[in-house]
Amino acid sequence: MPAAHPTPPPPQLPPPNAPAAAIIAPHSETSSLLRKAHSQGWNCITVSLPPHALPLTLAQDPPTIDTAQSLTHKSMRRTAKALRAHGIRAVIPGSPLSIALALSDQLAQELHLPGNDPETSQLRCDRGAQAAALTQAGVVAPRSLRTTNLSDALRWAHLCRLPAYVIAPASTAASGLARTARTDEEISRAWRQLRRTAHHRTGGRNLVIQEALPGPQYILHSITSPDEDRPRHTITEIWSSQTRTIPLGRPVAQGELIARTLSRYARQVLDVLEVEAGALRSRIVCAPGQGPTLLSARVHPAHSLRHTTAPPADAARCSFRTRTQRHTCRTDRPPLELFAGGLR
Repeated sequence: MPAAHPTPPPPQLPPPNAPAAAIIAPHSETSSLLRKAHSQGWNCITVSLPPHALPLTLAQDPPTIDTAQSLTHKSMRRTAKALRAHGIRAVIPGSPLSIALALSDQLAQELHLPGNDPETSQLRCDRGAQAAALTQAGVVAPRSLRTTNLSDALRWAHLCRLPAYVIAPASTAASGLARTARTDEEISRAWRQLRRTAHHRTGGRNLVIQEALPGPQYILHSITSPDEDRPRHTITEIWSSQTRTIPLGRPVAQGELIARTLSRYARQVLDVLEVEAGALRSRIVCAPGQGPTLLSARVHPAHSLRHTTAPPADAARCSFRTRTQRHTCRTDRPPLELFAGGLR
């Protein structure tokens, strides 16, 4: 009889005086990242939402997060006070839901830590808002309509007279739900199927109908760092993906022509979406005759901690200005690296 494999010991928690990061509205997949972060000397504190603030699907089956330190968000003042007492040095979105509720951005602002403007959070979590902002800024975007009303969607489709449409939840917190439709009957069927699902998965009732664009699709991961004059956008990974439903395809080398074209467009997108700090996952299609076009952009739990740093408490302060406010950051930051499968 083969010998049983011993159970690995639980990961050691860092000392109490280790740098601390707050993980906001964590997803169940966040657990593996937290364990690795602990092993690298981080104190991670999760901030969970109360059941009444969660979409129905999450309220019925809340994520189980393996961390010794956690708190439940009840009010901005109380949560910020609790995190301040822990000496938090970074606020990290644990899921797209934390952006949809603007909670991560508001807490970063309250704690005077790098983050994005809470007034523009919708730009980073809503397909309809993203397409509208890009169009207004003169950046290529799909024609789309964001609405809760099926009659409005059908009326818009009649005006556009496009070969095909994509129906999806407006919130990017829900992925893998998009449906392609060509006729009024197909649009209506997809709309009725997605309306309830979107509400249960995201808490919102808005859907988006947009033109279906042919062409290869790509996933871009980006990191934005604050700077004195303007944020620095770095495209860290590009993956090819021929459809919305298959796993990521091959990695695209940064030196390839398509990578340079996608990166140039993605930086324009990040500026329009007013990304000042943090990680974003963008899905872009290269449509014939149109070029790179954003389909959606969102925080991805597996990349939330990419390059996030925990500055020492006595590090020198430096300041940088966002579009609407002044934050405070610190220098001499040891990087926390993460690759597509987790922390390293």
